[in-house]
Amino acid sequence: MSRSTFHKELEQKDTILNLYYREKESMSKISKKLNIYTKHIKKILMEYGQGLRSKQEQGKINYQNFSEDSIKRIRHGAVTNRYTEEYGKKLSITQTGKSNNQSKLTEQDVINIRKEYEEALSVGKQKVSTQEILAEKYHVKRPTISDIVRGATWKHLL
Repeated sequence: MSRSTFHKELEQKDTILNLYYREKESMSKISKKLNIYTKHIKKILMEYGQGLRSKQEQGKINYQNFSEDSIKRIRHGAVTNRYTEEYGKKLSITQTGKSNNQSKLTEQDVINIRKEYEEALSVGKQKVSTQEILAEKYHVKRPTISDIVRGATWKHLL
């Protein structure tokens, strides 16, 4: 069966509006049911209906269609599969130091930061002010310097 023209689809306007607003069907399901282009359904909803549902509202409708068992499996999977030891090791290797594509510092910068920080403290400089000076020098934020000198980041260079 071929798809009909928009004028013929307009004749099914009431059916489309009913399926979308009352039956809470998605545009793709209506498209398959009535053999109508999704873009035509959208046009009808925008011109003759109350507009499209928000993503949040559509998400709630989709969520209601899941069985309780499905919801439990999704939640369990999200918790157990999101972070495994193997995944953590992989991340550790691929996101360490210069391998991290968001890193602003090189390994040599980090070594220099730690050295300069220790030298400044040894001559009596304050921790926070030294961190601020180093942050400005290396074009990063002060907490980044703090993390480096505490060993919270760039641990592989300790």
